[in-house]
Amino acid sequence: MPAPLAAAAAAAAAAPAPAFDAAAVRALAPREQGAVEPYAPVVGRQAWLASDFSGPEDWTIQLSPQHIAELEAAIAAVLATGRVRADGNNLEGLSSVTEADAAAHLPTLAPLLRAARAEVLSGRGFALLRRLPVERWSREQALVAYWILGHHWGVPMEQNERRHVIGHVKDVGVDPYLSNPNTRIYMTRAAQPWHVDSSDLVALLCLAEAKEGGNSGWASSMAIINTIREEAPELLPVLAGPWFLDRKGEVGPGEAPVFHMPILMYHQGHALVALHDSYYQLASDKWGGPAELSPLQLRALEKFREVADRPGVAIRTRLAPGDVQLLNNHTQIHMRSAYRDWEGEDGAQRHLLRLWLAVPPPDAVPLPDCFKHLWKRFAGPHRGLTRGANGRWAFPEGQRAPLEAEVGQAHIPEAASLPRAR
Repeated sequence: MPAPLAAAAAAAAAAPAPAFDAAAVRALAPREQGAVEPYAPVVGRQAWLASDFSGPEDWTIQLSPQHIAELEAAIAAVLATGRVRADGNNLEGLSSVTEADAAAHLPTLAPLLRAARAEVLSGRGFALLRRLPVERWSREQALVAYWILGHHWGVPMEQNERRHVIGHVKDVGVDPYLSNPNTRIYMTRAAQPWHVDSSDLVALLCLAEAKEGGNSGWASSMAIINTIREEAPELLPVLAGPWFLDRKGEVGPGEAPVFHMPILMYHQGHALVALHDSYYQLASDKWGGPAELSPLQLRALEKFREVADRPGVAIRTRLAPGDVQLLNNHTQIHMRSAYRDWEGEDGAQRHLLRLWLAVPPPDAVPLPDCFKHLWKRFAGPHRGLTRGANGRWAFPEGQRAPLEAEVGQAHIPEAASLPRAR
């Protein structure tokens, strides 16, 4: 067995799936988050179906002219300090801006943003804000506005090897149709399968739409697990068992190129789902052995996708410029359809800004140790954050906020150069 896979296999063996007994599982009472027993039905607002809502008005937050005026006053105040400035393709000084820098300008918007955070953390698990006037903002203004919003929800995290804290979801031209499975999909126009991102929360701000496609969808992973429990309970311990993820060449010092992380986890009374479809297949193709997907695992993945794709399960929409989609990665999954940009030299490209947000104590959901491999830092209660003398939670300095999209991977291994290891 290759040494990197051996280490991941040892980690999987040390944290096996909870014991499963079909009769005992059928008898389990429904539980809310914080008191969930392994394989019990999860109840509460996070376990929703799209058919539960009468329409988008049930979950859309419309920003008023007053909200926009307040936000633009906060943007102007931040830029007036001179601490934030463009330097090449980076917006220097953005990491010095905190929620407190904008607080005096947001008397009605700040409570709305905090209410959206509460909804995402302990309510249904998602929110959609409409509509920021991105068409009249410079790129600097858009990044500052987004940074201010993000600080009301969590602490921005690094997203890739380039240490981007504001990511650009855009076709950057390196592999537009994902012919190489080692390419991170967000840099392409290919479809993104159902997945979660590597953070507590993920926020997406639409700057520009595609000509065709690029539609978004999200669903409650808790409701999907509940359905699988009803229809194929034998797949629950498969989802909670060993799954191996490939890092797509993004291997830091002391890291192995593959690691173990279950799809379904039960930890300190919480049910968590971390679905990373396509990463399992890559690990299977590269490494074989314990990473090779079994027929039961393939069936479990197919069942998960099939339930998520059923009518009435997921919310599907098209983000318009100025829309912000905010999701809880532990209880929600999301996807994106393939798209085609406008053609010609001056053709517009679909372009979203992305924030990965860590939720610090006391609101942090307890996470098992395997998250430290996903987040590239310890994912315990403090999420790898440090707290300054001013009480502010932050990550170490050195992150970047690109003004325009750029390749986030330092190295993309060629698919042909990675023969299957045994």
